[in-house]
Amino acid sequence: MIKLFRRLFRPSIPRRPKYGRCTWVGEEKYAEYRDRESGRIYVKMWDGGYDTFYPALYISIPTAIRILWQAITFELGPRGLPRCKIHLIHLKRPSMKSAKESIEQMLVHYRVI
Repeated sequence: MIKLFRRLFRPSIPRRPKYGRCTWVGEEKYAEYRDRESGRIYVKMWDGGYDTFYPALYISIPTAIRILWQAITFELGPRGLPRCKIHLIHLKRPSMKSAKESIEQMLVHYRVI
């Protein structure tokens, strides 16, 4: 029983990808942040017009619960186990490049990558 609790409550170790493993694919209206080796998609982001960008994170359920405890979200949807989709509140940024940088910082902050 104690071993079970240790496994459940052990501190999560951030899994950092190798340098240059993840990359943005897309244009100014739509972009995906994906792992080049495995093809896993971490983020899809599209331009809503008027310098507004809408990101959707594709993450594991425990990571989603951790983010829900720490961040403001407005939609959580199932997405083929073991991952789920979180739509974050829109980002108000002047360009897709600055929106991508914000999302990368957030992914590192919440230890998604």
